[in-house]
Amino acid sequence: MDEEFIDDGQGKVTVDEVRIGLFRVLWKYFHNAGNMKDCRICRKFRLSGLQFDSDFMISRKKESIGRPNVITLKFISCIDRSTSKPEDEQSKSKRIKLEEESVSPKLRSLPPIKVLLFGERVPQTQYIHGKWKFNHIQTLEGGNPFVEFLIDFGTNELVEKLVTIQMGRILHNQTLCDVIFKFKNGDEIGAHVAILTAGSPVFAAMLQTDFVESKTRIVNIADIDMDVFKEMLTYMYTGKAPNLVKKNFARSVYEVADKYDIEFLKKVCEDLLVTQLSNSNAVELLVWAQFYSLPKLIEKTVQFIAKNSEELCSQPAWLDFMKDHPKLCLKIMQRMAKFVLMTCSDSE
Repeated sequence: MDEEFIDDGQGKVTVDEVRIGLFRVLWKYFHNAGNMKDCRICRKFRLSGLQFDSDFMISRKKESIGRPNVITLKFISCIDRSTSKPEDEQSKSKRIKLEEESVSPKLRSLPPIKVLLFGERVPQTQYIHGKWKFNHIQTLEGGNPFVEFLIDFGTNELVEKLVTIQMGRILHNQTLCDVIFKFKNGDEIGAHVAILTAGSPVFAAMLQTDFVESKTRIVNIADIDMDVFKEMLTYMYTGKAPNLVKKNFARSVYEVADKYDIEFLKKVCEDLLVTQLSNSNAVELLVWAQFYSLPKLIEKTVQFIAKNSEELCSQPAWLDFMKDHPKLCLKIMQRMAKFVLMTCSDSE
């Protein structure tokens, strides 16, 4: 939204863009606004997307004494900005008339708008005549009511793909980099402070405070291979880690993501490791997962070892595992006992 509405006795509407196409709307209003003759108060606000502006009106009306307040969100119009050009007054007048009469064909192809009221489990996806009605009022401290909800336009896969490609090119072509990472073998790679600080609180602290790196814009990396570090950077720019499977270094990438506090990449690595469990790596992976406190991977690995205990428990490394990690061993034994009980009950 371009502006925050000023309080004039009817309260104000504020909008935060949670992600592209998803907006959080908060409307605070005051009890004295209900003294209007028709007991109705309303607000207009505009949401701005990648190629469009959308106008909405939100209103509250108390239909009768003793009846609950009815909150109505009305979709007013869309303005397609993808083909906008400078225009004279005559063209502007014609455009406004067309906007009032119809919605741009491009905008009709957008996915249905979803309205999700906070506190409600099921999104209100009904889109009849551009209106959503609901009875849901929360109360601020001091007794002032408010309504808070999400408006989701959905995502544009084509636009997202284009952005991903462009961001990948910026990193690959090393375009206008303003920070350099230097590795112990002499290799180096450039990146962009804006991307790094947005994706990692560790980089944000390093590059925006009194650290040496914030002044020199040179970061020395002594304990990470460049391929692993570059995979993390690729994810930060594009949201994808294309070499995790091919190079089989999900654990190494996880460790780097953990060091720089990149939560989503950590989850990607953990989910991949679950799919890569085998008799040759399960015990080692369980110890590693315990060290990094990964409950999902621990649970899946314990389950895998218990199911394949006949082969795994006969390996020479199993004795060392029992001595060094008795608590993990106990978990596996407990899971094995459950499998035995389940097998016995099924056979009866």
